[in-house]
Amino acid sequence: MEKYDTGTTLELIDQLIEWYDEHSATASVGKLLDCQDKLSTLSWNLAELSGTTKEDYTYKYFIRKIEVNKTAQALIKSNAETAMNKAISRSETTNKNLIENEIKAEAAAYIADIKLKQVNRILSVMSQRISHAKKLFELNQYIEN
Repeated sequence: MEKYDTGTTLELIDQLIEWYDEHSATASVGKLLDCQDKLSTLSWNLAELSGTTKEDYTYKYFIRKIEVNKTAQALIKSNAETAMNKAISRSETTNKNLIENEIKAEAAAYIADIKLKQVNRILSVMSQRISHAKKLFELNQYIEN
């Protein structure tokens, strides 16, 4: 449940946003619409990625919780530890790799979620830019006629 392809989707999103940043003031309405269409499609892929990373994080969270508790119970049963707090603390040390995996999964989920929100904001700005460009085009057509 660990691997999710972030490379292609995020790279394409970055390329489109860079293009938009450089050309938004001078690009034709058609080019802006093309960019918006591509970014909207990639936004769908990013939403799916965000969901997958959240699912992975939740999975790792519960695996960690279960393993830490199982190890703590085993320590108490074997009389290696008598206090539950000490047993949990020692158990967390024993299961350090599970905690690290959970933290990495949580970070990936947050990154995907933040990028998705930002892409949606950029799409909103694009819509405003396209509407403005259309109005200017219509105004120029009206003035010329």
